[in-house]
Amino acid sequence: PEEDEPTEALARILHRSPILVPSFAKLEAEQQQIILRALKADFNFGQFLQAENLPASLFTVRQILQEGGEDGAGSGDILGFFLFRIFAAMCGVAGANSLDGSIFMTETNYKNFEVGLDTLMHLMEDGAVKVYDRFLEARARNQGLNFRMDGNRDQRALVRLACMMR
Repeated sequence: PEEDEPTEALARILHRSPILVPSFAKLEAEQQQIILRALKADFNFGQFLQAENLPASLFTVRQILQEGGEDGAGSGDILGFFLFRIFAAMCGVAGANSLDGSIFMTETNYKNFEVGLDTLMHLMEDGAVKVYDRFLEARARNQGLNFRMDGNRDQRALVRLACMMR
C-alpha cells in the first residue's frame, strides 16, 4: 500500500523480505544489489524511445550507474540488467491480447529499441546530452531526416515529433 508502482513495490519486497522471492534470496549479495539498483532507476525507456523526455531524464540513470561502481556492483552489470528488465516489460506490452509470443516487439519496434540501447551504452563516457543527441541523430537517420548534433532547434523539434509518431 505504500508504493504506487509495481517496480517500486517489488524493490521494497526484495529489500525488506527477500525470502518471499526464493530465487532472489539465493543470489549472492552483489547480484542482489545489481537487481535492486536497476529497479531503483526511475527512467521511462518508452518515453525516451519516442523522444518525449529530455536529456535531464538520463541523469537519473547515470547517477545510479555511478553509485553502482562504488561498492563492487559494476555499472555495466546494472545497466545490462536495467535494459533487460525494460526489454522484457516492452515485450509483454500487448500480452493480454495474444498468447502467441510478443505482438508488440515487432522488427520496427525492436529497431527503435536497439537504437535506444546502443546509445545508452555510451552514457557513462559521453554524458546525458551527448547520448540524447546521438539518439536523435540515429532516429533521424532511420527515418530519412536530417539532424546534426550541433543542428538548430527546428531540426531537433522535427526529429522529436517524428519519434513520437513511431
